Amino acid sequence: MSPSRLLTPPEYGSGQLMPRQVPTLGLGTSGIRLDISETPDKVLLKADMPGIKKEDIKVSTDEENKTLSIEAERKYEKEHEDEERKIFERHFGKMQRTVHVPLADFNKGCEAKFENGVLCVCFPKAERAAKGKAVTIS
Repeated sequence: MSPSRLLTPPEYGSGQLMPRQVPTLGLGTSGIRLDISETPDKVLLKADMPGIKKEDIKVSTDEENKTLSIEAERKYEKEHEDEERKIFERHFGKMQRTVHVPLADFNKGCEAKFENGVLCVCFPKAERAAKGKAVTIS
């Protein structure tokens, strides 16, 4: 057996184009994907949440730990009473994501809106403390 063969997953040698299970980025199938950006005075968070209704989303903040949590549930609803599912690729169920946002000033509040499957959360930035000061060496 060649050394390169030892590094190749067995699925690749079985005639399949892809392995049965492709590794994820640690989020699994129920992860909430998001972007965080900033302007000079605000922190902006956008989360993709396709197929989820506004009333099934909960956003909360933890001022002490400087975290923002998003919880949501995507519910499976049959369109036809006699419908029988054959392939299950889409995720249904609960999902949750908590992110540390040290630049946010949660005491000044935050705004959230949900439109076209995207949750947007905006909150003011905290005033930055002085970057430091010189220490006298004795």
